[in-house]
Amino acid sequence: MNSCHLLFEPNTFDAIVSFDVLEHVQYKGKDKFVAETARVLKPDGVLFIGCPNGNFSHIYNPSHYELDRNLFTELISSHYSSIKLLGQALRIHDKGLTRDLDDFWGDIKFDNLVIVEEDIGWAFGFLAICRGPRKDG
Repeated sequence: MNSCHLLFEPNTFDAIVSFDVLEHVQYKGKDKFVAETARVLKPDGVLFIGCPNGNFSHIYNPSHYELDRNLFTELISSHYSSIKLLGQALRIHDKGLTRDLDDFWGDIKFDNLVIVEEDIGWAFGFLAICRGPRKDG
């Protein structure tokens, strides 16, 4: 299904989870995608949405259209009234990692992935918990 033209009735879902999707939607479609999530969520529904931090992408991926923190926040806040923004980060040997991951790739395990509330601008990805879908746009 086209993520910018969901074939569901308005107010269908209690929750939507979208990880590793937004960065694959071209820039001109990102607003439509987020608008569609707001349209199909119930008024008290919740959107969990994550995407890479465009400032710290570690691997060039020609199919990614990434956003920085400001653009991500601006995009989702135009369609949701309440947003909690978190960071997806890596922590190895009690150190937060940002850019120099090449030295650690072999050591990274599931337990090294953490969600952070501070220093979000340095996280490798963003996670937003959105409530209050705006039905008018």
